[in-house]
Amino acid sequence: RRKKRQKEQMELPKAVQTIIHLLERNGYEAYAVGGCVRDLFLHRAPKDWDVTTSAPPEAVKGIFHRTVDTGIKHGTVTVLMGGEGYEVTTYRIDGVYSDFRHPEDVHFTTALEEDLKRRDFTINAMAYDGEGRVVDLFGGRKDLQDGVIRAVGVAEERFTEDALRILRAFRFSAELGFTIEEKTLAAAGKLAGNLRFISRERVREELTKLLVSPHPDRIRDLYRIGAINDIYPAYPEEDGPLLAALNALPPDPVLRYAALFYYGADRQEERAALAEQVITELRFDNATKNRVVKLLALSDTAPSAEPYAVRCILSRAGEALFPLLVQLLQAVSKKENPVFDEMLREGEAIIQRGECISVSQLKINGTELLSLGTAPGKAVGETLKKLLEEVLKAPEKNEKETLAALVSAWNKTE
Repeated sequence: RRKKRQKEQMELPKAVQTIIHLLERNGYEAYAVGGCVRDLFLHRAPKDWDVTTSAPPEAVKGIFHRTVDTGIKHGTVTVLMGGEGYEVTTYRIDGVYSDFRHPEDVHFTTALEEDLKRRDFTINAMAYDGEGRVVDLFGGRKDLQDGVIRAVGVAEERFTEDALRILRAFRFSAELGFTIEEKTLAAAGKLAGNLRFISRERVREELTKLLVSPHPDRIRDLYRIGAINDIYPAYPEEDGPLLAALNALPPDPVLRYAALFYYGADRQEERAALAEQVITELRFDNATKNRVVKLLALSDTAPSAEPYAVRCILSRAGEALFPLLVQLLQAVSKKENPVFDEMLREGEAIIQRGECISVSQLKINGTELLSLGTAPGKAVGETLKKLLEEVLKAPEKNEKETLAALVSAWNKTE
């Protein structure tokens, strides 16, 4: 018995051990639970630590000095310890789910089994006390070993309660490289239409995690069951090139979303418009939206390592987006081509040399153009653009005297 317990023993953070021990010392049960236990078995560093306990919320607040009522209605109290917050939630039974996402009410219980059986997947329904005792009532450890995503209990009930679990199933599949168990997959397909009731922000979070996972090609499975087809109806029927591009790109959400939308239309203008529409609907932050849209607005750029061409591409994309654009162009190209590495090297050399690639880098400004006789208003901006084009062709022209001479000559001929 001792050997078995030792074999099962996994290290919990000191703060989590302290929380569990204090709850137990006061006569309650307490366990680390959910995703953190799953990650311990997978030898991955958990991002969050959750504790479940038989102690009611008021008792938790009485035991610990510093707490926050983060979800007191649903039994969750955040215990502050060592500068970190740890969610401690009372064993509970969920009431009716009327919005396909949240229970209308919860009932506290002293039975750990009741709490575990309301959870989404077997691999997320294990509890661990830090001393070697693992409570695994639904075969979560075996499913981890077999690489299987399986709903707890009846899959249709779990997905009817919370439709977001459908996306979570595919996201875990993509992150872990697991297969989805047959009945769980069938239930996901049957109830995928309920995802329309889920907030776009939560859909975005799960879709993004899937796309930046080691298996972004699992997005194909989402479309096969009709999970997000209403959000992105332009998914290509022949998706082999898309899946290859996603797998070829680094796990950057901007790049992988750009690849997704690239195959949704034939021309860069249409791709950019499509991306703006979908990304706005998914309520992305403006910075991400602008980067994806700009990449797609340049996605028909012809690859070239010729210095003038690279300066032009740098000028249109900007220094920060240039390497991402090259990576996107490389991922969607149909064959191996050394030109992309050459483009990156040339771009880096241009930046290192400090060559002008934007109006702000011109060694002459609008006020000086006015003094040279340029008409005020729109003509100033147009002249600066013309000067930039001259400098992109010949970087050595970016000297104040040379630029002033060009402007004077142009003004005389007008």
